[in-house]
Amino acid sequence: MGLRIDQEIQWSKACRPYVTKNELDKSARFRHSADAVRHIAGRALVRRMLEAAGHKKFDDDFFLNPYGKPYSPGSGLHFSISHSGSMVWAAFCREAPVGIDVESQLTLPDLADLATQLHPREAQAIDSFSPEERTAAFYRCWTRKEAVLKALGKGLSLPLNSFQVRVDSSDTNWLVLPPDEDCRAEAGKNQHAPEHGCGQEEDFSKQGAAPATWTSQDVWCAGGYQCSVAALASGLEVDLCVITDP
Repeated sequence: MGLRIDQEIQWSKACRPYVTKNELDKSARFRHSADAVRHIAGRALVRRMLEAAGHKKFDDDFFLNPYGKPYSPGSGLHFSISHSGSMVWAAFCREAPVGIDVESQLTLPDLADLATQLHPREAQAIDSFSPEERTAAFYRCWTRKEAVLKALGKGLSLPLNSFQVRVDSSDTNWLVLPPDEDCRAEAGKNQHAPEHGCGQEEDFSKQGAAPATWTSQDVWCAGGYQCSVAALASGLEVDLCVITDP
Protein backbone atom coordinates (compact mmCIF):
# COMPACT_ATOMS: atom_id res chain seq x y z
CA MET A 1 0.00 0.00 0.00
CA GLY A 2 1.37 3.39 -0.97
CA LEU A 3 0.80 7.01 -0.06
CA ARG A 4 1.70 9.91 -2.33
CA ILE A 5 2.65 12.80 -0.06
CA ASP A 6 2.11 15.89 -2.20
CA GLN A 7 0.45 17.99 0.51
CA GLU A 8 2.73 17.88 3.54
CA ILE A 9 0.61 19.96 5.92
CA GLN A 10 -2.60 18.06 5.20
CA TRP A 11 -0.89 14.67 5.48
CA SER A 12 0.81 15.67 8.73
CA LYS A 13 -2.52 16.63 10.29
CA ALA A 14 -4.22 13.46 9.06
CA CYS A 15 -1.48 11.18 10.41
CA ARG A 16 -0.93 12.72 13.85
CA PRO A 17 -3.81 10.85 15.58
CA TYR A 18 -2.14 7.56 14.61
CA VAL A 19 1.40 8.14 15.86
CA THR A 20 2.94 8.17 19.32
CA LYS A 21 4.64 11.00 21.16
CA ASN A 22 8.02 9.35 20.65
CA GLU A 23 7.41 9.15 16.91
CA LEU A 24 6.36 12.80 16.79
CA ASP A 25 9.44 13.77 18.80
CA LYS A 26 11.65 11.84 16.38
CA SER A 27 10.00 13.48 13.38
CA ALA A 28 10.69 16.91 14.90
CA ARG A 29 14.41 16.16 14.79
CA PHE A 30 14.48 15.67 11.03
CA ARG A 31 16.19 18.51 9.19
CA HIS A 32 13.65 18.55 6.35
CA SER A 33 9.91 18.71 6.89
CA ALA A 34 9.29 16.22 4.06
CA ASP A 35 11.32 13.57 5.92
CA ALA A 36 9.32 14.22 9.09
CA VAL A 37 6.00 13.81 7.30
CA ARG A 38 7.12 10.62 5.56
CA HIS A 39 8.24 9.15 8.88
CA ILE A 40 4.92 9.65 10.66
CA ALA A 41 2.94 8.73 7.53
CA GLY A 42 4.58 5.30 7.40
CA ARG A 43 3.82 4.63 11.06
CA ALA A 44 0.26 5.89 10.71
CA LEU A 45 -0.32 3.72 7.64
CA VAL A 46 0.75 0.59 9.51
CA ARG A 47 -1.48 1.36 12.49
CA ARG A 48 -4.48 1.95 10.25
CA MET A 49 -3.87 -1.36 8.51
CA LEU A 50 -3.51 -3.19 11.83
CA GLU A 51 -6.90 -1.82 12.82
CA ALA A 52 -8.39 -2.74 9.45
CA ALA A 53 -7.08 -6.28 9.94
CA GLY A 54 -9.16 -6.55 13.10
CA HIS A 55 -6.66 -5.65 15.78
CA LYS A 56 -7.46 -3.27 18.60
CA LYS A 57 -6.16 0.26 18.32
CA PHE A 58 -2.40 0.14 18.76
CA ASP A 59 -1.27 3.22 20.69
CA ASP A 60 2.17 2.03 21.79
CA ASP A 61 5.49 2.40 20.04
CA PHE A 62 6.42 -0.41 17.71
CA PHE A 63 9.01 -2.88 18.91
CA LEU A 64 12.32 -2.90 17.01
CA ASN A 65 14.39 -5.97 16.25
CA PRO A 66 18.19 -5.76 16.81
CA TYR A 67 18.61 -4.35 13.30
CA GLY A 68 15.95 -1.65 13.66
CA LYS A 69 13.03 -3.29 11.84
CA PRO A 70 9.71 -2.36 13.51
CA TYR A 71 7.16 -5.01 14.40
CA SER A 72 3.95 -5.38 16.38
CA PRO A 73 4.09 -8.44 18.67
CA GLY A 74 0.96 -10.54 18.76
CA SER A 75 -0.61 -8.93 15.69
CA GLY A 76 0.06 -11.88 13.38
CA LEU A 77 0.79 -9.38 10.61
CA HIS A 78 4.26 -8.89 9.17
CA PHE A 79 4.99 -5.47 7.72
CA SER A 80 7.73 -3.35 6.23
CA ILE A 81 7.93 0.40 5.58
CA SER A 82 9.88 2.40 3.01
CA HIS A 83 9.79 5.98 1.79
CA SER A 84 11.57 8.11 -0.77
CA GLY A 85 10.74 11.37 -2.48
CA SER A 86 6.99 11.90 -2.18
CA MET A 87 6.20 8.18 -1.83
CA VAL A 88 5.57 6.21 1.37
CA TRP A 89 4.99 2.47 0.95
CA ALA A 90 4.22 -0.33 3.36
CA ALA A 91 3.93 -4.05 2.66
CA PHE A 92 1.80 -6.38 4.79
CA CYS A 93 1.75 -10.17 4.90
CA ARG A 94 0.13 -12.72 7.20
CA GLU A 95 1.98 -15.73 5.84
CA ALA A 96 5.61 -14.71 6.14
CA PRO A 97 8.10 -11.91 6.86
CA VAL A 98 7.98 -9.28 4.12
CA GLY A 99 10.21 -6.46 2.95
CA ILE A 100 9.63 -3.49 0.66
CA ASP A 101 11.87 -0.77 -0.72
CA VAL A 102 11.03 2.28 -2.82
CA GLU A 103 13.59 4.64 -4.31
CA SER A 104 13.34 7.86 -6.27
CA GLN A 105 15.58 7.37 -9.29
CA LEU A 106 18.09 10.18 -8.98
CA THR A 107 21.23 10.60 -11.05
CA LEU A 108 24.11 8.67 -9.47
CA PRO A 109 27.54 10.08 -10.33
CA ASP A 110 29.12 7.39 -8.10
CA LEU A 111 27.17 4.49 -9.62
CA ALA A 112 30.34 2.59 -10.55
CA ASP A 113 31.59 2.74 -6.96
CA LEU A 114 28.21 1.66 -5.56
CA ALA A 115 28.12 -1.30 -7.94
CA THR A 116 31.31 -2.70 -6.39
CA GLN A 117 29.25 -3.56 -3.28
CA LEU A 118 26.96 -5.85 -5.28
CA HIS A 119 27.27 -9.49 -6.26
CA PRO A 120 29.83 -9.75 -9.11
CA ARG A 121 27.19 -11.03 -11.54
CA GLU A 122 24.93 -8.06 -10.75
CA ALA A 123 27.72 -5.54 -11.25
CA GLN A 124 28.63 -7.18 -14.55
CA ALA A 125 25.00 -7.18 -15.71
CA ILE A 126 24.53 -3.50 -14.82
CA ASP A 127 27.69 -2.58 -16.71
CA SER A 128 26.35 -4.35 -19.81
CA PHE A 129 23.52 -1.80 -20.14
CA SER A 130 23.92 1.37 -22.18
CA PRO A 131 24.80 4.49 -20.17
CA GLU A 132 21.22 5.72 -20.62
CA GLU A 133 19.76 2.51 -19.11
CA ARG A 134 22.39 1.84 -16.47
CA THR A 135 20.85 3.98 -13.72
CA ALA A 136 17.47 2.26 -14.00
CA ALA A 137 19.18 -1.15 -13.92
CA PHE A 138 21.08 -0.18 -10.78
CA TYR A 139 17.90 0.96 -9.02
CA ARG A 140 16.15 -2.26 -9.96
CA CYS A 141 19.01 -4.17 -8.40
CA TRP A 142 19.23 -1.98 -5.31
CA THR A 143 15.53 -1.96 -4.39
CA ARG A 144 15.25 -5.71 -4.97
CA LYS A 145 18.17 -6.39 -2.66
CA GLU A 146 16.85 -3.97 -0.03
CA ALA A 147 13.46 -5.71 -0.11
CA VAL A 148 15.14 -9.06 0.56
CA LEU A 149 17.22 -7.62 3.41
CA LYS A 150 14.13 -6.05 4.97
CA ALA A 151 12.20 -9.31 4.73
CA LEU A 152 15.04 -11.01 6.61
CA GLY A 153 15.06 -8.16 9.13
CA LYS A 154 18.82 -7.83 8.72
CA GLY A 155 19.19 -4.49 6.99
CA LEU A 156 22.61 -3.76 5.55
CA SER A 157 24.26 -5.94 8.20
CA LEU A 158 24.08 -8.70 5.58
CA PRO A 159 26.65 -8.16 2.80
CA LEU A 160 25.10 -7.10 -0.48
CA ASN A 161 27.38 -9.46 -2.37
CA SER A 162 26.13 -12.54 -0.47
CA PHE A 163 23.03 -13.05 -2.63
CA GLN A 164 21.96 -12.29 -6.19
CA VAL A 165 18.98 -10.71 -7.96
CA ARG A 166 18.31 -10.12 -11.64
CA VAL A 167 18.73 -6.56 -12.86
CA ASP A 168 16.68 -6.77 -16.05
CA SER A 169 13.16 -5.37 -16.43
CA SER A 170 11.38 -8.65 -15.62
CA ASP A 171 9.30 -7.69 -12.62
CA THR A 172 8.68 -11.08 -10.96
CA ASN A 173 10.83 -13.93 -9.64
CA TRP A 174 13.95 -11.79 -9.72
CA LEU A 175 15.65 -13.40 -6.70
CA VAL A 176 17.93 -16.04 -8.21
CA LEU A 177 20.46 -16.76 -5.46
CA PRO A 178 18.88 -16.21 -2.02
CA PRO A 179 20.78 -15.43 1.17
CA ASP A 180 22.18 -18.58 2.73
CA GLU A 181 23.77 -19.17 6.13
CA ASP A 182 27.00 -20.48 4.60
CA CYS A 183 27.02 -17.73 1.98
CA ARG A 184 26.57 -15.08 4.66
CA ALA A 185 29.49 -16.43 6.64
CA GLU A 186 31.69 -16.67 3.55
CA ALA A 187 30.75 -13.22 2.29
CA GLY A 188 31.58 -11.78 5.69
CA LYS A 189 35.14 -13.11 5.41
CA ASN A 190 35.82 -12.40 1.75
CA GLN A 191 35.59 -9.26 -0.32
CA HIS A 192 33.51 -10.96 -3.01
CA ALA A 193 30.92 -13.71 -2.79
CA PRO A 194 31.65 -16.78 -4.96
CA GLU A 195 30.19 -16.42 -8.43
CA HIS A 196 28.12 -19.60 -8.20
CA GLY A 197 27.09 -19.38 -4.56
CA CYS A 198 28.49 -21.71 -1.93
CA GLY A 199 29.65 -24.83 -3.72
CA GLN A 200 26.82 -24.74 -6.26
CA GLU A 201 27.53 -25.39 -9.93
CA GLU A 202 24.32 -24.15 -11.57
CA ASP A 203 24.11 -20.85 -13.44
CA PHE A 204 21.69 -19.02 -11.15
CA SER A 205 21.51 -16.06 -13.51
CA LYS A 206 19.24 -17.97 -15.88
CA GLN A 207 15.65 -16.80 -16.29
CA GLY A 208 13.11 -18.67 -14.18
CA ALA A 209 15.61 -19.93 -11.60
CA ALA A 210 13.76 -18.24 -8.73
CA PRO A 211 14.04 -19.97 -5.35
CA ALA A 212 10.90 -21.86 -4.34
CA THR A 213 10.82 -20.37 -0.84
CA TRP A 214 10.48 -16.71 -1.84
CA THR A 215 8.01 -14.41 -3.54
CA SER A 216 9.78 -11.51 -5.27
CA GLN A 217 8.08 -8.85 -7.36
CA ASP A 218 8.38 -5.24 -8.47
CA VAL A 219 5.37 -2.95 -8.08
CA TRP A 220 4.69 0.19 -10.07
CA CYS A 221 4.17 3.19 -7.82
CA ALA A 222 4.90 6.31 -9.91
CA GLY A 223 7.04 7.52 -12.77
CA GLY A 224 10.65 8.04 -11.75
CA TYR A 225 10.46 5.52 -8.90
CA GLN A 226 11.45 1.90 -8.44
CA CYS A 227 9.65 -0.26 -5.86
CA SER A 228 10.22 -3.92 -5.00
CA VAL A 229 8.74 -6.36 -2.49
CA ALA A 230 9.95 -9.74 -1.22
CA ALA A 231 8.45 -12.28 1.17
CA LEU A 232 9.78 -15.50 2.70
CA ALA A 233 7.05 -17.70 1.22
CA SER A 234 6.40 -18.87 -2.31
CA GLY A 235 3.42 -18.22 -4.56
CA LEU A 236 2.00 -15.19 -2.76
CA GLU A 237 -0.18 -12.70 -4.64
CA VAL A 238 0.70 -9.02 -4.41
CA ASP A 239 -2.26 -6.63 -4.19
CA LEU A 240 -1.68 -2.92 -4.69
CA CYS A 241 -3.38 0.19 -3.40
CA VAL A 242 -2.18 3.80 -3.78
CA ILE A 243 -3.73 6.65 -1.77
CA THR A 244 -3.18 10.18 -3.04
CA ASP A 245 -5.39 12.21 -0.66
CA PRO A 246 -5.08 12.45 3.16
